[in-house]
Amino acid sequence: MKPNTSKYCTNCHYPLPDYGKYCSNCGQKFTDGRIPLGTLVWDFIDSVLNLDSKFFRTIVAIFVPGKLTIDYFKGRHRRYASPARLFFVTAVLHFATLGLILGPILEKEFRDNDISQEHDAFARLVVQNLRQNKDSVALEFKGRDRETALIAMDTLLQRYKFNRDDSLHFSSIDILSGRLNKQVVAYKDMYTLPLDTLVARNKVESFWDRLIFKQIIKVNKEVRNLPNFVIGKLIWMVILMMPALAVILKLLYIRRKRYFVEHLIFSFHYHAFAFLVFSIIMLIFYFGGEGNENMESYILGLILPMVILLYLFIAMKRVYQQGFIKTFFKYSFLNFSYLFIFIFSLLLTFFASFLLF
Repeated sequence: MKPNTSKYCTNCHYPLPDYGKYCSNCGQKFTDGRIPLGTLVWDFIDSVLNLDSKFFRTIVAIFVPGKLTIDYFKGRHRRYASPARLFFVTAVLHFATLGLILGPILEKEFRDNDISQEHDAFARLVVQNLRQNKDSVALEFKGRDRETALIAMDTLLQRYKFNRDDSLHFSSIDILSGRLNKQVVAYKDMYTLPLDTLVARNKVESFWDRLIFKQIIKVNKEVRNLPNFVIGKLIWMVILMMPALAVILKLLYIRRKRYFVEHLIFSFHYHAFAFLVFSIIMLIFYFGGEGNENMESYILGLILPMVILLYLFIAMKRVYQQGFIKTFFKYSFLNFSYLFIFIFSLLLTFFASFLLF
């Protein structure tokens, strides 16, 4: 059938046939330029997540331990989403869920403490000024009014109770000299004086001491913003952990002559599964609520972490094809190493977040 020359593709201006709705040259669906809202929304989702048949095949296969890794090294690269992309997308979704659920809870706890601390700081400043100027204030009154004013101020000063110490105490270590430097900063000064003034007043000299001093003050003043800031850095921690875990797997299976990238891809696939399951756990606890009527949600939330551990063992046995005993010992060593790497990376992330906050 000949193309209808009066009908052209609006994208590439290629002649379109009378049959079919898609251009044989560029693949775009024929349109007069107007599209429904649903099409616009789907195009956006598809462009961001590329939700095609490959995506759904990947989601199904990821729940079978080791399947994605085995198929990938059989050359079936186009059948599933690439390991790096799968890992990155699931990591982003996981930490976004973590931020949405855990972030507000931590922010509220830190904010309440921050407000109480700031309130005490300014209240102390008011009380200090009141004590210093009590006599001059009383002079504004005469006779019985003066006596009443003095009694009122004394009563106020006696009744006011503070929730915490009036100063922030902390220590820092000078890396070059190894000297322990102790610092004391009054809360009222922390909230009313510039950082540079506080540095000069406390005679903080070395670069390292100044950096630590300023960051401690900033963290204490803006502690309510700290949780979301740290959560935003956790994804980079996990990304940097992947090569370290691949090295551990390389050493565990050094006789198998596998490439480093094979172990890295195994780590990508396993963590993609773990991110999905942990996201499900967080959603279960978040929407499960409290009370005995939601006990099923809590039981399921406790079982799923065990599923992740079992998944790793089965995946290792299937991918690396060793016996039960060998796989078990290597699995145990990998989990111990993972715990060590995770704790070290987490502490490093907290420290880096502290310096960058």
